[in-house]
Parts: sequence; structure tokens; C-alpha cells
Amino acid sequence: MALGTQVAEALASAGLPDVPFIQYMKAIGINNSNMLLSYCLTREEIDALVVRPLIQGFKTQTSTLKAEEDDAKTRLFTASLRVIWYEASRQRATEEAEINKNSQPPQPSQTAPNNAAASAANTSNSPKSLPRSVWTTQIKKWEDKQGTSGRRFPQEQILGAESILARLWHEHNETKQYTALHLGELLHARSFTVTGDVNNLATKTKDANLKIVGGDLVQAEQPVLDPKSTWVIMDGLAAIKWAYIFCDYGTDEDVECYIDFFNKLARKFPSSPEAVKNCWTASSWRIAMSMRAGRSFKVATSEVMADQHWVNQRLSASHAREDRPYKSKGSGKGSAMSPIKGSPKKPSRGKILKDRFEKATPPCTWFQTNQCNRAKCRFPHKCDICGDEGHGSANCWHNKWQKQKKWGKNH
Repeated sequence: MALGTQVAEALASAGLPDVPFIQYMKAIGINNSNMLLSYCLTREEIDALVVRPLIQGFKTQTSTLKAEEDDAKTRLFTASLRVIWYEASRQRATEEAEINKNSQPPQPSQTAPNNAAASAANTSNSPKSLPRSVWTTQIKKWEDKQGTSGRRFPQEQILGAESILARLWHEHNETKQYTALHLGELLHARSFTVTGDVNNLATKTKDANLKIVGGDLVQAEQPVLDPKSTWVIMDGLAAIKWAYIFCDYGTDEDVECYIDFFNKLARKFPSSPEAVKNCWTASSWRIAMSMRAGRSFKVATSEVMADQHWVNQRLSASHAREDRPYKSKGSGKGSAMSPIKGSPKKPSRGKILKDRFEKATPPCTWFQTNQCNRAKCRFPHKCDICGDEGHGSANCWHNKWQKQKKWGKNH
């Protein structure tokens, strides 16, 4: 099954009816296997992002499309989508391995490494510096655009990250094999921070350890900054904006529109930076796959920003992983809940009610002089001076110490 296979034809050949399955795929915009592969990054996401909304009922402008969960046709629909996704993924991996193999220089060794090792070696041997005069030419072209005097390119946003810029430039102008750009890559590699100080992360000694991949000796991968706050995410978005503009991924307006979209998400969810970060990563890979298929940056980003359902799915999935402190034992409404390993133990209902009652109720007055004869006293039996439960205030050592201090040892 080649890339670009029409999903409707594949579902029809499997014997699935037009309503609701084929019409549903057309309604959500997944018309070929390449779009399915970009929409679902893993095969497990097919159930959550494609099949589950159809089972719950998908509303169109004219009707509601719905499938039964335990129906044989629904299971056949799920299996067909998995086969389409798997075949498209394998075909894409084969094409990428073939491209990497053709672009690899001849090795002196007689034994050739396998495709996976060759791909890893080519990634490590990707260009680490920009072609000659590209830096000066690109900045001058941007500053002279529209004849505006005093127009200055903020070089400090990307200065020092030439290896990342070389990768973006090579992907956009040579191979067209786009990859995702993570939020912390430029922040980790550039020479200056957003405040103008020297970036300590970039000046640290890099890991010089070497490892063997498929018989080749390559340098270990360097760690990348992982943004933990909304401010760091917005700094990373600003750096990425200027990197995209520098490498001519799109016009200034197209790049700013896409970056502003994620800036608004970061401001809208300030307490969930992990959700915004995961949404950016998924969006970056979707855009990379779309641009590999021949679409422009403007078209690829417009599809992401217009697909609000897909964005909400990514954000809600990250929220669910962050906010789930307990896991279920069994199934059904009455299933017990147990804490996940490493999470705080959930207190019992009786303990909660007891703590609330003791905080709101004063100690028993008769217990302070050992005169309470109630079988079940509704007031807590504890000292009203120190709070201990073994004695009343008449026998509290705090009380005795105060008397001795005031009247002497004979009292």
C-alpha cells in the first residue's frame, strides 16, 4: 500500500458501507493514508482520536453519524484503519531509509550497516554549519525588505544555534525531509538569553562520550532544555519564530500567525505548560509530515489552527495524564480506586470526618478534671492546654510548671 492511498477506496474494498464510516472519514478530512499517518502519530491513537468520536456520535451539518461499539462492522472499521496506518508507516520508513542510504558516502569497511544504523549515522552526520554567506545574505535580505530604513533582525534570538539552523536550512532547501523543532532546542543552544546575558547552558562542556551504532562510532546525543513554565515556552516560541523566518519557511505574516496561536494557548493554560508543550510537539510533527507531502508552510499550519478538535484532543489528553492520581482496579462504575505508585495515599472518609469534627468541637470540660462519666462523650477528650489525649488540664505538666513558677514548689 503506497503513501497517498485513498482511505475511502480502502474502506469500500473491505466491505464497509458508505454510512456512517466513509462519510465520517470524509467529514473529518482524512482522505488518504498520508493524512491518517499525520493525524495519528501512533497506531494506538486511532482508537482514541478517530474511532471513539464516531462511537459517541459525530454531528455534521445535516445529520449525526454514529457506530455501535461492539458491532462487527465497527471492529472491521478499526482494523482497516490500523492496516492502512501500518502499511503507510512502513512505506514511509522504507523511503526514508532509501534516501539516507543513497546520500551516505561510501564506507571503507567491507560490511555495510543495516538501514536503521545507517539512518542513525546520517542523522549524527547532518550539516553542523550553515553554507558560506547564508547568514549575512538572509539577514540583509530581511532588513532590506519593503525598503524600510532602520529594520533590524534580532540576531541574538538565534545566534549560537547555527547547528540547528543548518539542519532547518538543509531540510527546507535540500532534502525536504522535515523534522519537528522542539521548544527547548534553540534556548539550549543559543549564545544569549532573552535578558541579554550569556547563556550558561550553551557554554557548558558538552558530553564527549562516544557510542557505537551499527558498527559506526558516533557522538552521544546532547540533552535539550525542557521548558517547565509558561514564560520559558513563550521564549522558545519567539526563538522558533525567528528561526523559521531566517530559513524562509514562510512569510513573516504566516510565521507570526502560527506562533501567536501557540502564544495564546500558553496564556490560556498557564498552569498546564506540559499540555501546551505536548500539543506543540504533536503539531510540529504533523506540520513536518504535511510539508514532506509537498504542502507549503502556510497550508500546513492553517490546517492545524483550523482543526480545533484535534488541538483540544491533544490538550485534554495531556490534562488527563497530569490530573489522574489514582488508577482503577477492574471495570464498571463500582470499581475500586487505588493510588498510583509514588502518589499520596488517599485518606479514608472516617478519618476526614473525624478530623473535621475535632477541629470544630472544643475539648470536654468535665474531662479536664477527670469528672466525665459519659459512656460516649461527643466532645473530644484531650487537654485544652497542650492538646494531648492522655490527660486533662488539671494534670497537665504545663499547668503544674506555671503554678510552681508563680507560687513556689510547695503549691
